[in-house]
Amino acid sequence: MPAQVEFDTISQLFRRLCKRYRGQNRPVLRYKDRGEGWHDIVWEDLEDRVQALAGYLHRQGVRKGDRVALLSENRPEWAISDLGTQLIGAANASIYTSLPPSKVAYILRDSGAKVCIVSVPVQRKKVEEIADECPELEDVIVMSETADDPPVPMTHWDDALEDGRAYWTEHEDELVDIAEGMAPDDMSALIYTSGTTGKPKGVVLTNRNFCSNVKAAL
Repeated sequence: MPAQVEFDTISQLFRRLCKRYRGQNRPVLRYKDRGEGWHDIVWEDLEDRVQALAGYLHRQGVRKGDRVALLSENRPEWAISDLGTQLIGAANASIYTSLPPSKVAYILRDSGAKVCIVSVPVQRKKVEEIADECPELEDVIVMSETADDPPVPMTHWDDALEDGRAYWTEHEDELVDIAEGMAPDDMSALIYTSGTTGKPKGVVLTNRNFCSNVKAAL
């Protein structure tokens, strides 16, 4: 079947689907909160959070081709982080949550990530432990509670979205141009192997790689 929207990059696909389903109160993500049952995130909410995260990253100096590390389990914030990174032309460098601090440090250094987004305290503590070994790391966004007197600047997820939302509103035209100006061969993700037989190796995947898979599945 033909694609519902025309797209050549992840950011184009996301923006066109947001436009298509905006105002319909249509769920796009569903997650289970312990003790509270299932929760839906509709397209309007996802668009708002992704743009807010993108705005914050851009305000922090993340630009096209830069890498944003993501150390998190599967959860809605993972998808928001990935899409927000893509929206400003940066690449997601995901890190296995099972890796020890030494390998987390290696990936942060090898990828040159300026920002690392972490989930729970056990992952945050890994970054705290090796922050001095990662001179290019400028900011850590924490989905849970931040640390007291951390060795690297830390920003709570909610604060990042609040600041980024204001930044997006002020710079929307510029940021939309970036999102729409991505090319199929621009880097989308830097995927690292698990490193069980040596140092983790980073593999570049482009927007074309992901979008061709999406189109083939339709």
